[in-house]
Amino acid sequence: MTRSPMLPLALLAATLALSACASGPAAVTPGAATDPARGYGEMAPIPNPDGSSPAPAPRPAAPRPSPQAPAANKPAAPRPAAPAAAAKPVANAARAAQLRAQGLEQLNRGAIDRAVALLSQASQLNPGNALIQRDLARAVRIRGAVRAKP
Repeated sequence: MTRSPMLPLALLAATLALSACASGPAAVTPGAATDPARGYGEMAPIPNPDGSSPAPAPRPAAPRPSPQAPAANKPAAPRPAAPAAAAKPVANAARAAQLRAQGLEQLNRGAIDRAVALLSQASQLNPGNALIQRDLARAVRIRGAVRAKP
């Protein structure tokens, strides 16, 4: 009696098929393949062996801003030195904050000269406050733009 060369392959295939059935059904998440909320390349949640729900999927990282290339024909502007006024003690921070708020209110009302005066006073009381400096610079720019109008 001659053995067929295909017999060992058939036995191997049957053994593999039976071993896959013996391990039980594969864990299938309902709707995993058809879930419209899941995007391309995202993994489907796999239930834990103890039956508890899987941990929530991590959120994608926020996109990073692309670095701006410096202009080839424009030289880099020198950075201003750190103000020495930051080391000075604050005369009256609460009064400076009050004057800043009044200055911003006047700026919103259109009283630009009054706003510049109030923000200048606030800057003298608290020279290290970057918000006051920024608001004062903005008010001065607005005043210059208004005066430049024909």
